[in-house]
Amino acid sequence: MHSNTFVSIIIPAFNEERNIEKCLLSLINSNGSTDQYEIIVVDNGSSDRTRDIAARYAKVLMLPNVNIAALRNYGVKFAKGDILAFLDADCVVEKDWIQNALDSFKSEEIAVAGSPHIVPKDASWVAKAWGINNLEKDNMCLTNYIPSGNLFIKKECFLKIGGFNENIAVSEDTDLCARLKKNNYKILSNKNISAKHLGVSENLIDFFKKELWHGKDVMKIFLHSDFKKQYLKVISYALFYLFIIFAIIISGMFLQYKWAMISVFLALFLPFILSLKTSYDKKTSKYIFGLWILYIVYGIARSVCIIDIRNWIFVQNERK
Repeated sequence: MHSNTFVSIIIPAFNEERNIEKCLLSLINSNGSTDQYEIIVVDNGSSDRTRDIAARYAKVLMLPNVNIAALRNYGVKFAKGDILAFLDADCVVEKDWIQNALDSFKSEEIAVAGSPHIVPKDASWVAKAWGINNLEKDNMCLTNYIPSGNLFIKKECFLKIGGFNENIAVSEDTDLCARLKKNNYKILSNKNISAKHLGVSENLIDFFKKELWHGKDVMKIFLHSDFKKQYLKVISYALFYLFIIFAIIISGMFLQYKWAMISVFLALFLPFILSLKTSYDKKTSKYIFGLWILYIVYGIARSVCIIDIRNWIFVQNERK
């Protein structure tokens, strides 16, 4: 992949007046030549000043009342680049973001490059602890997943697999990467493709709400797609917490305090083991207890997602 390759940067946005200018200025102030990229903001019907601010720096498209997968796909229809870059509106990039991404495509086998978002230094312990989950062991390595908020992909590969699945509201990036892997494309995680996420969870309530949202489509994808393996751990953990919650409630109703205490112990024990394992795998012990708390909240949120039967209904994407 040559340095003169043209990149189309697609940014979905909804009521992002707080962050959109920071995002766009970080792109404009990067080391990439303006002849090397274009910026396309796809607005989802914002009621604030998002469109007005974005129009100063980028091409703005309107597509109200659709999910984020549809916003990204719509942006691709107007993209001129051989490489598509998907960036979230509440992210800012480092100076060499574009060049480092293009360097990642020197191998013809690589279809996707990117990396997990960086947590701001002034973020809360909630964001910093949860960010440990996304750390890769190596600065550059092949992986199974790149978040769609900081993802570069060859346009021909994107079109070949049908783009993002518009029938799911969340986890569209996991689904995309799974289909890429199924088609034998390689995905590269490169820490030098660095984007800082400004919209991280700042407290446990925000974290709980985000996990309610992120878990919305996981059960339907697990039940109806070909990629059950990617979701098995998440579903198993959610089912475990669902069982524990019911066990605690039923034990309390029938005054079976022994079983209630055992259930509470299990609800605390498993996330603590997971926290120890994650800390060991990522070679850091700084947030062991923070991760412990977050795994508990995560389990509760994901179990609530499973209870909602509406989250089980799925319509196959005919474009696949």
